[in-house]
Amino acid sequence: MISAEFHPELGKHIADYPPNYAYTARRVLAGVLLVILGIGFVLVGLNVFRLPIAKGLWESIAAHATGGIFAASGLFFAVDGIRSTGPRVQVYEGGFVAGRDVFPWDCIEAFFLLRAELDTPGIPVSLTEYTVRCDDGRQVRFTIGVCQAEILAATIQERINPRLLAKARAEFVGGKQVSFDDASIDAEGLKFADLASGRTKQVGWNELSGVEAGGLSIAVRRIGESTLARLAGADRIATCKVANPTVFLTLVAEVVAAHRPNV
Repeated sequence: MISAEFHPELGKHIADYPPNYAYTARRVLAGVLLVILGIGFVLVGLNVFRLPIAKGLWESIAAHATGGIFAASGLFFAVDGIRSTGPRVQVYEGGFVAGRDVFPWDCIEAFFLLRAELDTPGIPVSLTEYTVRCDDGRQVRFTIGVCQAEILAATIQERINPRLLAKARAEFVGGKQVSFDDASIDAEGLKFADLASGRTKQVGWNELSGVEAGGLSIAVRRIGESTLARLAGADRIATCKVANPTVFLTLVAEVVAAHRPNV
């Protein structure tokens, strides 16, 4: 039996991140309330509940449609809340354990993040999701259905980013293409899948001003870019499709600075 304080592969125990059942309860409760509301609209449409207003065919159709939307949304909230709960994550000196899967720091090759929160009173809406992928193809996803998920995500990145950044630097200096999934860099410049068009674009180092993180997307800035283009966000990369976004942002900034030493 493996001790909670020591793991034979990963060493000393550091922290525990259990499933966030409070978040699950709020999601399920919100879902149930929406389903009840949806059923209420349907019953009104069926004249089970009579309202003191004139109601015709179109009003009945609207009541049924509204009820269906509320009920479907409620089912989504409840099911997604249950599905996104956990897993329990135990962090050790040499890696972490998610459920029964072991993830040594040295075997992790990619970290993806999608961070989006909607502050709706009483209804927790979150699209935040973190994905960790090992070099053998195994991966684990977790959301705020794990307690202190943001701290856990920061801990994982702190452990893996120095090694991954050193590796990316070495590959770039060696003349190789450094891949970050939907984005890559080489001696010629930056290549990426544009968020708006889906097309692959390339920007040379002599025209690239830099890249800026912006929540759901990373903006690609060009030298001499107009104010209108900057406001419109002409070129963007989906953050969730970029492996190791912090490493990507750091390396691109270093290369851009090296190509513009007098700026």
